[in-house]
Amino acid sequence: MSSPPSHKMNSQAILFAYNSFKTTVHKQHLDKIRQSLPLRLQHELTDDELDNVYNSSVSCFQSKGGKFLESHIETLLINAGIPFKPQVHLNSDGIIVESQGCTVPDIVFGIPQIGDHISNYIVLSLKTTSRERAKLDTAWTSKHPPKLFLYGTLEDDYPQPTTFEEGPIRKIITAKPKKKDNRMFKLGFEHLIECVSQGLKPTSP
Repeated sequence: MSSPPSHKMNSQAILFAYNSFKTTVHKQHLDKIRQSLPLRLQHELTDDELDNVYNSSVSCFQSKGGKFLESHIETLLINAGIPFKPQVHLNSDGIIVESQGCTVPDIVFGIPQIGDHISNYIVLSLKTTSRERAKLDTAWTSKHPPKLFLYGTLEDDYPQPTTFEEGPIRKIITAKPKKKDNRMFKLGFEHLIECVSQGLKPTSP
């Protein structure tokens, strides 16, 4: 089966791009380790043995996956002509500031202006995996709700909809829905552009 095109905004293509990225980085690490070994060991160690060395190396566990996901999504949004700004700083009152904010959302859609409140904007938070990190987003978005808050993740470890307080202005986007998908809005990354475009449309007076 042919691989999905990496330039498409949909869950399958983004997962494929992310997995390709991880495979490439993993191979680069193995090649670097093999080249640093004495010549005798370079030829004696099998790939599996070298992989064990890799997995025991703390430095190789420093994941760059999150940065890849942010960069990949940003590129897809640019290609789709969706206006946004990454890494917007917010102060403790939810106001956009130039720098040194206490909260920095991954992506704010539209043309965010310093001095505006985040409630005027759509926000996208991106996580390769959720673990406990979803709680950080839940904390500030509950205190200062954006116009629409989208929580995007590649894995199925996202919070349960009731915990996340899912609703019309709080939605989960995932590339891997849970087997028992209780979300009200069953969104994948293929729905992101349409979802944001609808939210960016000016409201009637």
